[in-house]
Amino acid sequence: MKKILLAVIIVFSAGILSLNTKVSHIQPVSTIHISYFEYKKELANGD
Repeated sequence: MKKILLAVIIVFSAGILSLNTKVSHIQPVSTIHISYFEYKKELANGD
């Protein structure tokens, strides 16, 4: 379950990064931090 979640987050983040990099250089950074935070939260909760 965790591996699937991580894969989804990575793909989702990559998609947002590619979109936002054209618009702003600030947004992609916050996107990474949010995704990482969400992933850490999921790890803490377990499967």
